[in-house]
Amino acid sequence: MFYAQDSWRVTPTFSFNYGVRYEYFTPVIERDRLTSNFDPDANDGRGAVVTTVPGTLPATTACGFPCLLAGPSGNSIFARTLIQPDRNNIAPRLSAAWQLRDKIGLRGGYAIFYQATERFGSGPVIQLNPPQFFAIQLNSSNSTPPVFFFRDGFPLSAIPPTDIDPTTLGLRAVAMDQTTPWSQQWSFGPQIELFPDLVLE
Repeated sequence: MFYAQDSWRVTPTFSFNYGVRYEYFTPVIERDRLTSNFDPDANDGRGAVVTTVPGTLPATTACGFPCLLAGPSGNSIFARTLIQPDRNNIAPRLSAAWQLRDKIGLRGGYAIFYQATERFGSGPVIQLNPPQFFAIQLNSSNSTPPVFFFRDGFPLSAIPPTDIDPTTLGLRAVAMDQTTPWSQQWSFGPQIELFPDLVLE
């Protein structure tokens, strides 16, 4: 991020302030490229999990179409995060102050503000998607032995990749063309000195 600003005293009773900020928030980058995102436009609108996970992808046949796809190659931000970086976050700052007469002034201002996406919960954490991560809930009654015990470690062979249907999983997704949230703020009004230590706005 960077900014520049300046103040110009046009007359003894009128001043003008102006500036600009540039802000860039990088999407979350996972060190080992273990990131997957859901693309609803893949497969002619049927969707697919797009992954940057290196190596050979498991052949998922349960969903009946290629629902696990390799992401773009290379080391660009998009190839590593599956979210296009938003690099046009230019935020102007403008304000002015005019002293109409003794103890009465007018002030006004305008600005654009950008904010990095704030995460609540794990919904936007696309690094928690398959094939690098599965959240599995197992239920068993007293008469049915559990599929496995955690003390024995997780047997990956118990859940073959070919039996995993991404269309039945709870997937996490972030818009691949996500833009940085922004807001505008402005104000205009008088300031009147009622007493030396009291101002009405």
